Amino acid sequence: MVDVEKAKILILQNASLLGTEYVSLKDSIGRILAEDIKVEEDVPARNLSAMDGFAIKLPCDDKCKIIGESRTERPFLGEISQNEAVKVSTGSVLPKGSNAVVLIEDTLVSSDVVYIKKMPLEGRNIFKMGEEYEAGSIVSYNGSKISPFDFATFCRLNKTKVKVFKKVKISLLAVGKELVSCEEEGLYKNFLTPTFEEILRRPHIEIKRNIICRNNYEIEGELKKALDDSDIIISFGNASFDSSDGLFPVVQKIFEPIFWRVKMQPGKSLMAFKKNKTYYFGLSGNVWAAVLGFYLFIRPLIFLLSGQDYKFKSFESVLGEAFNKNSKEARFLRGTLIDNKFYFKKFSQHSHSLKGFRDMTHIAMLNPGPPQDIGAKVRVFEFSLEV
Repeated sequence: MVDVEKAKILILQNASLLGTEYVSLKDSIGRILAEDIKVEEDVPARNLSAMDGFAIKLPCDDKCKIIGESRTERPFLGEISQNEAVKVSTGSVLPKGSNAVVLIEDTLVSSDVVYIKKMPLEGRNIFKMGEEYEAGSIVSYNGSKISPFDFATFCRLNKTKVKVFKKVKISLLAVGKELVSCEEEGLYKNFLTPTFEEILRRPHIEIKRNIICRNNYEIEGELKKALDDSDIIISFGNASFDSSDGLFPVVQKIFEPIFWRVKMQPGKSLMAFKKNKTYYFGLSGNVWAAVLGFYLFIRPLIFLLSGQDYKFKSFESVLGEAFNKNSKEARFLRGTLIDNKFYFKKFSQHSHSLKGFRDMTHIAMLNPGPPQDIGAKVRVFEFSLEV
């Protein structure tokens, strides 16, 4: 049995990034960048008009001669002088020499003359060269998740392909001869693997399988298949170390142990194995224990494999309510923060309870020891299953 911090280290110390690949821009949203995206030239590359109106060269009179028009599809190629104006539309290239744009609503036009009712200040209504991005600057960093706005930026930078980390391939196994699917009638519903499939349904993750295994023969067969095509295998239920019906002896025939059992509540009966580059985790069939095991150990591994920041961010808080139990191991509570005080009593702490997830925002870690009073210091983590 290992403590929580030691278990984290044992999992991550030999993990390595997955390979990389190039994908088309349209397939890149949600993937993890494997390179910094640098700007090759200023954006915009020329001064553009930010509004519909007239480009002018200040200082000038309030009466200017119209010498041409600049459109997005056909820019004005000449140079502008004082007391001259060029009609412009939003996004069109400004003529050389211009230093302001008069809004169309601030003008009156008569034949080839524009009368300016409100004179703009120099530099007004211009989308200046390099204002959005300067050449050489970095717009997105290695390890960041590509958002729709990143997609728009890359498109603007004329990118057609980007380098990303390969998808993390994950297999999900529900273990138990009594289990039935959510579509079937029965007392023991397998809701864990469908739930985690939805949690993991992301562009940078590929679910290889999501099945129920009802006996050791099926478990062993699926583990061997998953060993060939998965980076991570997660099983739920029957995380027993009993030699007759537990998963431990079956898994031990295929994988090499990292650890089994962790000094924590809930989720003590958790095991981690590895073979080649494939990880196996056996989690409890109780939902809070399973979620906690995933949050503490598997989620950081997914981050690491996919090139993201995997370091846990925690902070110190104090209990807003007394915890009245002795703890032999690290105790994790689900709850919420109010004025930097952690409250947990309205959240069910039962390992099997789904209700305890309702409205929870944080997890507190209490060190082993006697009951803890109001005001006792605890480590707190923001609760998120985002991967």
